[in-house]
Amino acid sequence: MQTRHDPPNAPNHISSRLRWCAAACLCSLVLSACSAPRLAGRAESERLASSPCEQAYDQASDDEGRAGAHHPSIMRYLSAADARRQWLLVAANCPGRFAEGALRSARSAVAQHDLAVTLRIDASSSDDDGYGRPLAGRNAAIRGVGGGVLATMAAAEDRAGFALQVLASRSDGRESIAVGDGYRANASRLMSMAIGGADQRRKVYDVGALTTTRQIGIDATTRLAAPVPALVEIDCARDEMAAVMGTDGHERSLLAPLAVPDPSSGAGSDAGTRERSLLVLAGLTAGHALKAFDLGFPATDPAIFA
Repeated sequence: MQTRHDPPNAPNHISSRLRWCAAACLCSLVLSACSAPRLAGRAESERLASSPCEQAYDQASDDEGRAGAHHPSIMRYLSAADARRQWLLVAANCPGRFAEGALRSARSAVAQHDLAVTLRIDASSSDDDGYGRPLAGRNAAIRGVGGGVLATMAAAEDRAGFALQVLASRSDGRESIAVGDGYRANASRLMSMAIGGADQRRKVYDVGALTTTRQIGIDATTRLAAPVPALVEIDCARDEMAAVMGTDGHERSLLAPLAVPDPSSGAGSDAGTRERSLLVLAGLTAGHALKAFDLGFPATDPAIFA
């Protein structure tokens, strides 16, 4: 029987293959060490480093885009609901974007409600941002906002409430009477917190235009035709946005000085207190805009950003 012997050069073949494998591994390690660092998570880190205003605006814009994109209806519904809340955060955190945040939040709410009808979802359970809810029933304490701002908003609420009561008296509008009563209650609540602000409310307002106008009126700002109750609502929203942003011709300080909180009381920071207060006011204003859209006022950019 013959014994099989490997060729004399077999070990050389094996060792050369090992050397080639080692060289290949070494090259891959060197190349990976010299390659650019992985950028995963860079967008997240940049977002964390941005201001609360920038974070809210970027998120709201993303959510609004997804709500209008070609996605399944349930994804669009959830995105619209998120956009509704994020735009309120924009209003509360961005000094110059209160009006934009409130109006875009209301428009996102319209999209959310329309998709809820399509999906047969009860969207009322997600209305947790104060839309249409009386201030008195929310136990909402507003601090860090100038008394002049709150007094002007109180006058806007009171005027809108009176107008709806007059309109209701011309027809069997029991719901309008209740809504008008709620707005005047909001005015009383705002005025009670308007420290140093002059009370601008009246018992009676000039309603000549309301008594002579038919069901459809002309918006003085855009010259667009819309139902009169919708015009009352959008005018109230505009007055409140002007009060907060200081664009109604009156000089006032939006952010009033706050007392230094007692650390033992668990009170939040000044910034947190102002944000919560402005969220309440943004929800109140957006609620009027949403009501105007529901009643027939156009929710297009030329109409609401005129």
